[in-house]
Amino acid sequence: MNIPEKAVIQPKMVSVADEDIAALTKVTEVNRDLLAFWKDHGAGTFNRDRNGNRVDDMINNRLLDPEEVLELLEGATSDIAALVAVGTPFFNK
Repeated sequence: MNIPEKAVIQPKMVSVADEDIAALTKVTEVNRDLLAFWKDHGAGTFNRDRNGNRVDDMINNRLLDPEEVLELLEGATSDIAALVAVGTPFFNK
């Protein structure tokens, strides 16, 4: 099967500091699989092909890092607070 280059997403990941994970886990419970993913792979974007070109200008899928999630929680509006009641937000589409 021949998959077009534009169809293959190349994640761009950055490492996540242990201190950022610790700071977030002091404030909220975080799924252990997400913690493991952050430690093993980091956080990053999923919107570029193998050549570094944007796959779609309208889509910017992103796995937030713990620091960004903490900022969301600290500046939570009532809308975010309702979401946190059912789980910690970590993925931005």
